[in-house]
Amino acid sequence: AASKWPCNFFGVSDTREAYKGTLREEARIKQINFNENEENNKNQEEGEEQKPVVSVIIFDMPILNASIIKDFVSDGVIYNQTLGLYSGHKGIDFSAEEGTQVLACYDGVIESITTSKLDGTTITINHGDGLKSIYNSVEVSEDLFEGATISKGEVIGTVSNNNRTEYKDGAHLHFEVVKDNEKIDPNKYLLTEEK
Repeated sequence: AASKWPCNFFGVSDTREAYKGTLREEARIKQINFNENEENNKNQEEGEEQKPVVSVIIFDMPILNASIIKDFVSDGVIYNQTLGLYSGHKGIDFSAEEGTQVLACYDGVIESITTSKLDGTTITINHGDGLKSIYNSVEVSEDLFEGATISKGEVIGTVSNNNRTEYKDGAHLHFEVVKDNEKIDPNKYLLTEEK
């Protein structure tokens, strides 16, 4: 089977098919939990006792119809052609034309909007309970401000090419997810069949 990453450096050996299988299983469990939530709501309306419910969060894609050019790497490294070195990659890079709309993946509050010469512009949305989504290499929507309440699917900006550490990859969105101050694999929250 083909390697999940172009570089199998430091013994990274997960295959893309095995990884997809894991994501499908996680999606199946999320759907079961979602169905249980719906059933509990129905039972509560009918006066029946409610079962304990696990809250399920499923993110929308931050860009519609985008392909992944670099995936999340938890242990190991990938080659950064801009910097000419191997490094970790704690996010997903979605290929898209400059000007493509960037969407909030879930409801939340704009925690910060920062710009640096090296990293470009970054938007962080706080979804509560220690969960945040981070959007890098964007042009921010004019009416967006820190503290603004955002809804899932709302336009927060457009794709740009202002991240100087990855400019040789072309225009793209660098997307990260943080849970309890730790960067985690965004695929755990993104419900897609093919990446």
